[in-house]
Amino acid sequence: MLPSFIYLGMNAHLAIINAYKQKRRHRTEPWISACIEQKHLSLVIKLAANASKGAKGKYGDKHPHQYRIPCVILESFFINLLQIEDNVSACKSFDELLQLIEKVKVKGIGALTIYDTALRIGANLQLRPDRIYLHAGTKAGAEKLLSKKIREAFIFKEDLPTSFSSSDLECWEIEDLLCHYGKNDFFITLNNNC
Repeated sequence: MLPSFIYLGMNAHLAIINAYKQKRRHRTEPWISACIEQKHLSLVIKLAANASKGAKGKYGDKHPHQYRIPCVILESFFINLLQIEDNVSACKSFDELLQLIEKVKVKGIGALTIYDTALRIGANLQLRPDRIYLHAGTKAGAEKLLSKKIREAFIFKEDLPTSFSSSDLECWEIEDLLCHYGKNDFFITLNNNC
């Protein structure tokens, strides 16, 4: 849905940032909350890999990003991750965690699921991204915002227009913003009118 908050004299990028803050910033996804609340990393890994928000890891509550992935694939992914639980707990950065998860993916698990899993586990381990990872909608949003094709797997906050790079948004929030607002031609319209 296109934001309906841009009016004369207001910086369009700041308007997007402010709308994001109002609508999404303080709303923690239940899939992340479920992982944060867990005391045992094995359960965090189960919830994260199965894209579940239920304490028992029920499959009926899969995150919309992963709803098309068959449960058997998510379960295989979980088993692979569980085998490296000690390595997961030893991670010192989000990027290290993401790379570790990438190494144990199974067929049918793509970049978005790897990122989402790392974000959920990282929330429990207090590891947050220090860069903006580009996958699916986020990449499309970044390309529209920057008006260019991007080949890299990530960009830094400093690579974005000043309104974004100087904002108090964290990298994971900018990833979320680019994904949600980048699904349409909103950034293209802004870039042509700014």
